[in-house]
Parts: sequence; C-alpha cells; structure tokens
Amino acid sequence: MSNIIKILPDNLANKIAAGEVVQRPESAVKELLENAIDADATTIELMIKRAGKALIQVCDNGVGMSEADVVLSIQKHATSKISSVEDLEAIRTLGFRGEALSSMAAVSQLEIRTERKHDEIGTLLRIDESGNVIKEKGSFPKGTCVSLKNLFYNVPARRNFLKTDATELKHIIDTFNKISLSHSNIHFKFFNDDELVFDYAAGTLEERIASVFADNMIEALIPVQEKTEFMNISGFIGKPSLLRKSKSEQYLFLNNRFVISKQINHAVFSAYANFLEKGDYPFFILFLEIDPHRIDINVHPSKLEVRFDNEKDIYSFILAVVKKSLGLYDLVPNMNFGETQVSTEKLRQNIFSETEKRDFSDRPVTSGKSSLTRTSFSDKEIDLLFHSLPEINPSPSFVTPHDPFQENEEQKTPVREIKSTHAETEEFPFIIQLHNKYILAQIRSGLMIIDQ
Repeated sequence: MSNIIKILPDNLANKIAAGEVVQRPESAVKELLENAIDADATTIELMIKRAGKALIQVCDNGVGMSEADVVLSIQKHATSKISSVEDLEAIRTLGFRGEALSSMAAVSQLEIRTERKHDEIGTLLRIDESGNVIKEKGSFPKGTCVSLKNLFYNVPARRNFLKTDATELKHIIDTFNKISLSHSNIHFKFFNDDELVFDYAAGTLEERIASVFADNMIEALIPVQEKTEFMNISGFIGKPSLLRKSKSEQYLFLNNRFVISKQINHAVFSAYANFLEKGDYPFFILFLEIDPHRIDINVHPSKLEVRFDNEKDIYSFILAVVKKSLGLYDLVPNMNFGETQVSTEKLRQNIFSETEKRDFSDRPVTSGKSSLTRTSFSDKEIDLLFHSLPEINPSPSFVTPHDPFQENEEQKTPVREIKSTHAETEEFPFIIQLHNKYILAQIRSGLMIIDQ
C-alpha cells in the first residue's frame, strides 16, 4: 500500500498561505503601506483601480532595494526586519513575518520597481501569469514602487467572494486613514481610478485629524496625555456630544501600529459609563507606547491582535487616565444670558455674597399694591388676614387624640365663626414676616406661607 501523505508543491502551498495574509484588496494595501513606512519614506502614494481588483500600486521615496534584495524579497519568510529570536521578542517595525510579498506574488501579477538613492540604475522585477520571474535594469524614481495587477486572477473562488467595489473601496479607505493617522509626519496621497481623492500633507497629529475628519474636529475632542515609566498614553477622546452608534471610529495605536484590543476598548468604554446610553460608543484616537518586550504582536498574520503581559495593570491605567481627562474638562454647556448676541456662548457665574436678614435686594422688585417694606402689622390687620380664610368644619368622623397626661378629658378644637366683608379684605393685600423666618401672603385661594 502506497503512502498517502504528500508534500504540497510550492505554488499550491503559497496560494494556501496567501489566504491568511491577503484576504481582500485592503489586506494587500495594508501590507504595502507598512513596508513603505518601514523603508523610512516621507512621501507615500497609493493608487487603486476597480477597488483594488484591477490594480493596487504603492510608491514611496524610501531607501530602495538592490537587485539581490528585490529577488529575495518575493521569497517566503524573507525579510530585513528581524534576524534572530531576540528580535522577534522586541519587534519595533510594522512588518517582520516576511510573508507579504511572497503571498501577493502567488495570487496576483506582481511588479516591483526600485532604486536606491546612491545608485544610478535601478531594478525592475516582474512575475508573469506563468509564475516566471523577469528582471530588467532601468532608471526609476528613487525609492520603491510595488504594483499588484488582477488580484486573485488565479484563485477564482476567492475572487468571486469579494464584495462590491463600493464595499471594498470603503475598507481600503478605512485602512488608509488609520495608517495616515498613526504617521502624521508622512505625506500620504490616495488615487482612485486616476483621480486624487486624499492628499494629507505631513504635519502634526492635530492637523492630520483635521484633514481626515473635519477642520473643526479638534473642538469636539479632549486631549489625553500621561507619561510613566511603565507606559505612555497620548491622543484625544471625544466629548460626550461626539458619541457614535458603532465602534468604527475607535482608533488605538500601539507603538504607532493600529491594533484591536477588546480590553483597552472596554476600559475607555467604562470611563464613559456615566455619559453613555444603550447603543452609544465613544470616539477616541489613542497612542500607547509600551516596551516591545512586554507585548506580543505575533498572534495572527494580519498583525491586528496584540497580547500584553499585564493586561489588568494596563486596563486600570487607561481607565484612570481617561476618567481624569474627562474630569478635567468642563462638560457643562456654555450659555450666555446677556442681551448681546455672540458667536460663542459662555456661562457667567456670579460670585456668592452673603445677605443679611430682611435683605431682599437680590430679589425682583414687584410693582402694584404689594410691597415688602411692611414687616409688622397690628392685631386688627392680622385678624382681617385670617378672617378671609374659609371656615373649617371638622369632619364628624374625626376623633381628636387624647392627651397622654390627662385622663378621660376630651380635648376639643375650638372653632370660631369668622365673618368679613369683601371690601375689608381688598383694603389690605397683606405680606407679613413672622419670626424672621416665614413670609405670609394672602392669595385668592387662601394663605401662602414661604419658608425663607
């Protein structure tokens, strides 16, 4: 009986491996942009056609590659980022696995043009439909330009499962914006079907946020800054007025790499607990700097997942910092009650001043017959005030409680018949102060007592 286990041929093995690295056009865009950043580029241009299905091209002005490096770059597990196990335990670059270009070469028509700054002649490497490697010499712009044509042309099943052009384009734009936010010192350009869509000039993080979102976006954000020996955190969190209905606008960068961490997202979410309603999510752009020895980014080929050696401490730290930032910011809306209309509303606070007894100068001045100047009245006037009250007849079912200190004596509440004329009550609209504590005022329905 013959053996049934066989070693797969290289071309088939590469296509299988490419399924994890290049899942859709956005995956290829991410890998190429990260390679350009690792090459110390200051200007990066991304060009796509048909949402990346026909063409994905990334050009940079980085260090470039020699002819030998270009040939090795398309081999499996070939990289310039790491060389030992120690390097793998302290990754400081965006790429390190050495799988991206080899995977792209297995599922697309790959072409690389590169030239180093001190070289007069560059190298062109092209892989045709048959998988043959073609090398040429020529003069090219300094840096590297990688083109992927007809993505998944030889994997019909994967190509058929791609979404519509609009959906794939949305994923590419999201990844482009995430990477551009993490490296605001690099000039990024995005071309879609030969049309310039985004042009992010190099600058500060605040300027990049304004370019990616809106010019006034900074006004809706709260700065976050905390440095310790353990870790550093910086960036911005959204004001409660900037709450979203999805998690799509939560940007977390670990050592300038966009990552997804449920623990950190939950820490920020918990800090907003008093401001969130069901279905609301906070907006944030946070940058964490942690010693690479204390994190593990080699979890998945996509390099989006991350593990920490002390997740509880990081969770508590981020929760405390975000709460502190929210607490330092005045979340009370600004209002101005003045007569003049201004573009920005502000709330004016009056300094508290202690008032003396019988001092009503801080209260509105009333007009008409009522006056607060009379604070003492004669017995006749008090009688007239209470004479205007309706007669109170006790209910037959009402039983007066007995005095515990008197035996078998029924206490009765004396009721006095009161008669008054309408003219008498109209003569004195009474406002009386009793014991410097209560104000008694006559109203149509009876008596109003105000406790000062």
